[in-house]
Amino acid sequence: MRRKLIAALVMLITGAIYAQDRGSAQALIVSRDLGDPTANTWKEYDWITASGSWSALDERAPGAPASGKSLRIKSKFPARNFAYWGLQLIEAQRKIPGEAKRFVGYGRRSMNRIGLEIMLKGADGKEVKLGPKFGEGEWMKFELKVPEGMVQPISFEGFTLSNWGSKDDTNANEVVFDLCDFRVETDISSVPFDKRPYSVSISFPEIGNVFYKGERPKVTVS
Repeated sequence: MRRKLIAALVMLITGAIYAQDRGSAQALIVSRDLGDPTANTWKEYDWITASGSWSALDERAPGAPASGKSLRIKSKFPARNFAYWGLQLIEAQRKIPGEAKRFVGYGRRSMNRIGLEIMLKGADGKEVKLGPKFGEGEWMKFELKVPEGMVQPISFEGFTLSNWGSKDDTNANEVVFDLCDFRVETDISSVPFDKRPYSVSISFPEIGNVFYKGERPKVTVS
């Protein structure tokens, strides 16, 4: 009986979403937190000339959702020499479904001698770099709109760091970048229904015999 109820609920919800989406041509904006190291898998770029590391940070920026982890990036650059370092998601997590609109988040850095940019790649293979704004020792909210003309769907290729503006410094530079709730917003209205990033979860309260004791079953669509 319980299995039949689950099946019926899933079919009902799925059918309702399908009917709603089929009957509407409006944008359907969803977002994904790209920065949380506990929800995404990061790797170092293959070709680098500086050193770096990354880790999960419990601290959250004021105004950001309380749940989730922030991303901390540390990198060290040599004196009197140009160098770069990069961090990227594994390949399976880079493609963004639908039409990506913008990237938003909160940023903080320990110094302004090193630059950080995000790398995007269009479906035609062309790459674009965007530079988010970081607060100097304090969180700053930023927004980066995806440039018009990029061939969708795009991929988020990762972060690139370089000391181009400080390559002649006589001392080595070590920098810390923190990103909180770094997410992409994308319109998936043109994505076929069976390929959309929906998830359906059903939670049951305590069960007594064949009846539900207390609250009724809860269904969540996200």
